[in-house]
Amino acid sequence: MESMLTRTSQILIAFIALIGLAGSARAENANSTQDFSIEDDRSLEEIAMDELKALPNFGIQLRGSMSAFGSGISSAYTQGVHSQAAVLEAEFQPAALQNIGVIGIGPSVGVYPTTGTFSGTGMSPTTGYFSLWEAGGQIRYQAKYWPDQIVVPFVAYEMQLLNYSLINGPTNRLTLTGGSLGLSLLLNRFDPQQALALYKSTNISRSYFFIEGNHLAGSDSTLSIGGASFFFGLRCEL
Repeated sequence: MESMLTRTSQILIAFIALIGLAGSARAENANSTQDFSIEDDRSLEEIAMDELKALPNFGIQLRGSMSAFGSGISSAYTQGVHSQAAVLEAEFQPAALQNIGVIGIGPSVGVYPTTGTFSGTGMSPTTGYFSLWEAGGQIRYQAKYWPDQIVVPFVAYEMQLLNYSLINGPTNRLTLTGGSLGLSLLLNRFDPQQALALYKSTNISRSYFFIEGNHLAGSDSTLSIGGASFFFGLRCEL
């Protein structure tokens, strides 16, 4: 458990650093082209605070679970393998589609470190982060109707191509489909000045902590995966 928590912390730190670097480049470009010389009675800080309320065009989030796929992963013979999860997702959120909430669509990549063996078969997933890994995408709807909305419900449909390699077994892939339902908490509301400082340095206009219930399922001749699981994560919008 301690090792898994350490790995999860490392992933979160790397994620935040990656978002900071990408946002910094975008912020520098925006600052180089933005002209504050026009007549305006507001201070630069007031202008920036108003910009925080603008519609973001992109969202990036990292989510994880200590028990992915609910009841676990079954072989063709018996159950016995359980998995954690770390999934990185990016979404494009067209401003034209944000009049009735926020619609986003984009790719995802994820890893599912596993524990356990398929008892009685001699097969088990390879160890490490890439025991199981996925590449896929999702479409998400956020029920967000005003800029400072502190709690944002959302629903998403997901499709993942899951790749696996078994010791004493085949290497293959299968398709997982399903969805998620959750709530996001706007962190900007708890410390507006810190949110403004983050925006000035990285161009991140909104940060959220979120929780979600997720259900994905799929199977082939070797593996059967399915069940509900609980995820938590961090989302940034630019």
